[in-house]
Amino acid sequence: MFKKTYLAMLTASLLTGCFSTSDDDKNTIVDREGDQPRQYDMRIGILADTQGSGEAVSVNQLEGILDFYADNGITHVIAVGDVTNEASIAEYEDWTRLASRHEDMVFLPLMGNHETRNSDNNGRDRFRDYMSPLIDQIDGNIVHFDGGLGIGDDNYEFITYAATSGNTLMINISEATILLPGMLEWVTDQVEGRDASVDHVIISSHQPFAGPYRGGFAHSQADTLGSEFVKPWTDLMAKHDVIFLSGHDHQYSRSVLYTDTLAENGSHADSDFFHHIVAGNASEKSYYLRQGEFEQIQSWVMFRTTMQGRTLDANNRRDEWTDEMVARDELRPDQVQINASWITITDDLVEYEAYYDDLADSAEWLAGGGDWKLFDRFTNTKDRCDKVIFPTSVASVSVEAGLIDTNYQMSDCYSSSGTMARLLDGENNVYNRVDQGLEGADYMTGSKGPLYRNNLPKYLKHQAEITSGADNQSDRDYQVDGTKMMGFNHPKGFELSSGFAGLTTDVYWFPHTIDMKKLVSLNWSPAHQNTLSEVLDISGIQGQTGVYSNPVGYMLDITYDEGRPGTQIVEGGDPTRLDVQNKQPLDAALMRAKSPNRMHETRNMELDRDLRDGNLRADDFVIEFAVPAGLEADQVILAHLDSSNVWQPLLSDYQCLSSQEYNSAYMNTLPSDLQGKGCNEELIVGLYDGRFWAKVDFEGNFALVQR
Repeated sequence: MFKKTYLAMLTASLLTGCFSTSDDDKNTIVDREGDQPRQYDMRIGILADTQGSGEAVSVNQLEGILDFYADNGITHVIAVGDVTNEASIAEYEDWTRLASRHEDMVFLPLMGNHETRNSDNNGRDRFRDYMSPLIDQIDGNIVHFDGGLGIGDDNYEFITYAATSGNTLMINISEATILLPGMLEWVTDQVEGRDASVDHVIISSHQPFAGPYRGGFAHSQADTLGSEFVKPWTDLMAKHDVIFLSGHDHQYSRSVLYTDTLAENGSHADSDFFHHIVAGNASEKSYYLRQGEFEQIQSWVMFRTTMQGRTLDANNRRDEWTDEMVARDELRPDQVQINASWITITDDLVEYEAYYDDLADSAEWLAGGGDWKLFDRFTNTKDRCDKVIFPTSVASVSVEAGLIDTNYQMSDCYSSSGTMARLLDGENNVYNRVDQGLEGADYMTGSKGPLYRNNLPKYLKHQAEITSGADNQSDRDYQVDGTKMMGFNHPKGFELSSGFAGLTTDVYWFPHTIDMKKLVSLNWSPAHQNTLSEVLDISGIQGQTGVYSNPVGYMLDITYDEGRPGTQIVEGGDPTRLDVQNKQPLDAALMRAKSPNRMHETRNMELDRDLRDGNLRADDFVIEFAVPAGLEADQVILAHLDSSNVWQPLLSDYQCLSSQEYNSAYMNTLPSDLQGKGCNEELIVGLYDGRFWAKVDFEGNFALVQR
């Protein structure tokens, strides 16, 4: 789907003379340096669960993460709950002692379910006693939730609160308070009543709305929530471009959450969305992938976990699970993932980075200083266009039916000043893959009530139209209608609803193999000192390395290992009666070229900071950039800002500038007017009808500069 976001209303026509140059400028020495990096306004570290075992905090992980944050200029830390395990005095003293070492950081913690274990007013009094001195260091305004009574009840002071610093509003909602009467209304008042100078809104809660391990609010174990609870929240957060942060699941995921569940035909085309982040792990324990992706309301763009020993319960083994499947699920990395991430705010620019390390012994890890690897990132401005791109493993019939798109092509994206750019071509061929745990399907129904089970096929996974008996011509378990569903993650297998009272819908299930999607953003920002146009930042294409892991993070080979049975459609035949198969391996030659470190023992998910010349390449894609009114096309060239902060023209030899209109054939061959000239076949640039086009394999900042 495609979404346009503005800080201001779009100016419908190009502004003439906006970036005009004088004749004197044309013969001067061209300065290619970019603007000096602006001093960021704030850098917000995100701290996942730090609970230990017994009455203990994971002090080694906490100390190591905070040292890493200090080294990288973190100004604020949002701790998303479960800062302790038993909410004991000793744990709080350990946690606050380590936090107090970092006087340059403002700590903004919230309560998780483990903080409520103390019986002192459900844990709130002890949390407030220890955390309020840290929270009160905020340089800005803070508003406390009044308990929903409207009478200034201070029972929730420093428990659930809204803190404003600079141009950013941070709302922290502690465990269980999200369910209180008036909470949605209070949060809405804080968001919609914020000062006009506040550009960014971050909302944090301990439990996710759609979590990979326990499910989150979208499917509460208590059957009290479901989409009727979630939708007003998702509507609010999508409307205001909120970044939502959470913990609880001890594994990392980033996704988009849609405001609407899928329409009958299985399309999110008319739905809005927002960023939903589960922060990962900062403790001694991590979890396997149990619940998976909520396909009806969610698209995953990144996932990672590693955990130590895990063996499937032989008493719960199903006949459908082969010995090979069980053996693959029980492969384990014998390490625990640890995560650190932050959001950098600079005016209206948001830059997000997430890091991982894996450890077997936390004391040895701390002594060694850690080996942090960047593995997830995105940039956003308020003036941007977004599109969710699906992997090419989905069925072509679903693409042809307009349900989803695997191509990077985007509609014209205008800046608020009228500059136009768009993506013309390119397929999402390089993406990550992960298996859901075999027992995950049983967990989803065996411990739940009838409301949950009825909601499961309605909101969680796409329903297959299952033919049976003489109508089923498949040699598999069933066939699916590729024109009425999105065409990925099709369950092959067994009925989970047998023997459950109160069910109105049969639930057919098989553990899934999930392919990551990509959230691609075209972000506009003002011209740099040495550009002649506004700057277009392309984000979201060059962020996956093509790894494939089992549910506990053991790395498989995406070019060799097949996915779960029934998770991919077999192409060809009647589109309403399509067979299913194991998700298929990806092209080995392509993956070697695009991601040479994909099978590295420790750096298989690491992203390069050098986007243009690093080892990790993006999918080939085509950008189009219109020359604004007031500029002469033959006097400018499309350029990219390199890792040294220098604007590098995409071409240095202008005889390799094609004059032909872009054609999809140029994804694989040079235009006819460039053939025989020795031009680069990997990076092709053209200029046609006042618009530059370029086939590239790197994202980042693009702009027009003087030739």
